[in-house]
Amino acid sequence: MQLDDLRQNWETFGAENPMWAIYTGRGRIEWDEGEFFATGDTEISEVMAVLERHGAPSGAARALDFGCGLGRLSQALAAHYETVDGVDISEPMIEGAKALARQPTGVDESRLRYHLNTKADLSIFEDESFDLVFSLITLQHMRPEFSRSYIAEFCRLVRPGGVVFFQLPTHRTTALKRLRGAAGRTMRKVRRSLLGGEPVMEMYGTPRKDVEALLTTGGLRVLDVLPDELAGPSWQSFRYLAIRPDSGD
Repeated sequence: MQLDDLRQNWETFGAENPMWAIYTGRGRIEWDEGEFFATGDTEISEVMAVLERHGAPSGAARALDFGCGLGRLSQALAAHYETVDGVDISEPMIEGAKALARQPTGVDESRLRYHLNTKADLSIFEDESFDLVFSLITLQHMRPEFSRSYIAEFCRLVRPGGVVFFQLPTHRTTALKRLRGAAGRTMRKVRRSLLGGEPVMEMYGTPRKDVEALLTTGGLRVLDVLPDELAGPSWQSFRYLAIRPDSGD
């Protein structure tokens, strides 16, 4: 799947049922808006606890939410950071995030900035711009060549003393599931071609050692690698926490 295919898929998801596409957990097809954003509050509270446990800065000037969708996590991050930049490949998602930020229950929209980015890099942002670079359940939906490129960009964007926190699966948990996954991807691609645009939600993994090597090469120190279940029961998945050391460290 090329990056433009990924964009087209997520523009369709963003137009048809964005809340389900963003958070398929709990088996929900339709979400109440309040319940949807409450899941973000819960997840970000857990993230802040992890940062605190490792002595990493849990709140500062600026955070980046990569793959922000409708701002489910961006709004929750804004309770801990002065400004939050959300970036997404899907224009309907970005427009939805901007609209929801203006709702009475949303965070002050002046603290939330949403950006459409359809490139395989994050050159819209300058080096060392963020105290936190953050991403959950996003990198898993793109081919490893793209997720690796974005992880390298995460390293470029984080300030000295700042942290990168993201989630990415490694592999399917059994050979049978890997075989089924490969067959499923092939069938979805064929179906998409035949039906003229049916969106596909792909899943990919990257070996843990490769992810840690990318972080180290990018000048970061890995603080923790935490197993999670965000990719579903058929995948092994981890959340990675890494810090860019201050010059005095």
